Amino acid sequence: MTKQEVQERVLQDGSPLALSKFMWDEDTQVFATTEADLTINFTGVGPYRFTTGSRCTFNTGPFCTFDTGNYCIFRTGRGCTFYTGAGCTFTTGGSCTFSTGPHCTWAVDHKIYPFGPLFIQGSRWPVNVYQPGYLRIGCEEHTFRQWGRCAGNISRVHNVSQKTLREYTGLIKVAREWAKQKGWLTPK
Repeated sequence: MTKQEVQERVLQDGSPLALSKFMWDEDTQVFATTEADLTINFTGVGPYRFTTGSRCTFNTGPFCTFDTGNYCIFRTGRGCTFYTGAGCTFTTGGSCTFSTGPHCTWAVDHKIYPFGPLFIQGSRWPVNVYQPGYLRIGCEEHTFRQWGRCAGNISRVHNVSQKTLREYTGLIKVAREWAKQKGWLTPK
């Protein structure tokens, strides 16, 4: 996509953002600007990386990365990563990672929670409790009960060393304790 094509997808006050106000790298597919109050529409294309100011609205496809200021609105596909300030609203597909400022509310399956999902980066894969009762490690997603029964078999399928298995067994215990404290140990 050329910089002129990107310009048509990035509006400020209803008009395309001036070419001089943003950077677009076609090779790395990175959009960057310090401008605020943008509407960014990359629906149906991607993956891309966005770095912006505050009060922006994003409509994108899957597998995008966002590094923004405060009070942004996101409507994305799955597999996105977010690093934001406070006061942002997210409507996403699954498998997303969030690193946000304070005062966020999380809605999972239309239920509101005052805390965000658990995310731990292990040596090989992330460990994520993103909804009640379920633990995802890398591409494998199972209930806590299933993990207790099949972690060894899964490790063999993925050629995991004993050292790595011990690491992830410990991370499963941490995730289980977190889920227990939050009331997320069993599916709801």
